Amino acid sequence: MELSALGKVIHCTKGEILWEGLAENSYFKNTEENQSLINTYTQLYGKEIAGKVNPYFFLLQSLLDKLDSPILTEEEKDEKIEVEAR
Repeated sequence: MELSALGKVIHCTKGEILWEGLAENSYFKNTEENQSLINTYTQLYGKEIAGKVNPYFFLLQSLLDKLDSPILTEEEKDEKIEVEAR
């Protein structure tokens, strides 16, 4: 299965592209891994998509891995800790 995905992060008010990334790859329709994820999506969208869940998951994972983590201020770090503690 050949897949490609283009991702963009756009500044809401300015419309400026802050980040852009492209991921392309070939994947087998593997249903052995990520059974919980496959079950979730097949319950939502039907059994016919079971073989496509992992290929799309791995493609999007590789795309998002290219996205740099933000550098947080001390205030943002404190807020993040507070949110994650909930």
